[in-house]
Amino acid sequence: MLHKKLSRNTASAAADGHPSTSRPVRVRLAPARAYVDEKQQGEAVNSNVATTQLEALKSMSVVVADTGKPELVKKFKPQDCTTNPSLCYQAVQDPEYQGFLQQALNSKAAKSSDPARPYAGVADVLSVIIGAEMLKIVPGRVSTEVDAH
Repeated sequence: MLHKKLSRNTASAAADGHPSTSRPVRVRLAPARAYVDEKQQGEAVNSNVATTQLEALKSMSVVVADTGKPELVKKFKPQDCTTNPSLCYQAVQDPEYQGFLQQALNSKAAKSSDPARPYAGVADVLSVIIGAEMLKIVPGRVSTEVDAH
């Protein structure tokens, strides 16, 4: 509505700056994103700007990794981590993490009392082992999801 009102207004100006003819004024409303980009470019000269999206996120919030691979935690250095049996299953597909699976299979806690779900305990123990490994890396907390059964 504001755009329509302003575009119907007229302005008088000749090439030499003296009023002579009437022509419609065209108002261009810049998108908010362009405005923000202009402001950030002006501020970039005066302040430190994050070079990656991850660094930008770290400056505004707490980064939490949701993975089953401790090497990714070492690489990206999040504040906190979460893991679950599905992510741990994906991780042990890598030969690098086969040792974690062997630890879980050899654990007494992995023995399931439910004959319908003989490996349910292995998934839980595997999640806890990988979560404990991540706890050695991150400065914050590690959340490990286990089977609710």
